[in-house]
Amino acid sequence: MITDLDRSLHFGASDTSTIMQSWTTQTFDNWWLEKVGLMEHNEFSTIYTEAGTRFEIPVLQSLGIDGIVYGLKAVWGECEALTVNLDGNTEDTIYEVKCVKAEKAMDYGRKVPLGYWRQVQVQMLATGIRKAFVVAYGMFDEDYDNLEPTVLDIEPGRLFKVPVEYDEAFIAKYMPRLRYLSECLENGKQPKLEDVI
Repeated sequence: MITDLDRSLHFGASDTSTIMQSWTTQTFDNWWLEKVGLMEHNEFSTIYTEAGTRFEIPVLQSLGIDGIVYGLKAVWGECEALTVNLDGNTEDTIYEVKCVKAEKAMDYGRKVPLGYWRQVQVQMLATGIRKAFVVAYGMFDEDYDNLEPTVLDIEPGRLFKVPVEYDEAFIAKYMPRLRYLSECLENGKQPKLEDVI
């Protein structure tokens, strides 16, 4: 579970889609102001995101994985501006939990949403772990009222464990942007995508 909500002066795996999209939008400009510490991050918290956070560890516990660690924070040695937080991992596997409405969870079995796929790619890059799963758990309305879920609350039929393969081609596109943004962050420079491509 992530406890440090300060998103300035580093990039996380959840920033990957912003890094990979257009840099000429207000969304990117606001994100950049957060990164350089000139704007506070508005953590968008709802009953859905809060319940998702509460359910992460019970969902992982329900998998019965030996040697799993919760909440690892890793800094990538080749670019210290990249810091990732993992929901759970073993020595050789990452587990990223997504608690979503039950009808959406079934879709994860067919295709992981692009933003989450990108997030897991960068988690694998930063940690050096090259095996990963997105673990989607289907939530019902009553789950959002459960303030202290335990492993006993997790129903296996609502859980979908989807492998994510490491994609060298995607990482090759991501790394120049990450390195350039890291230099901009260090030098207080406004990033321009044309300087990367």
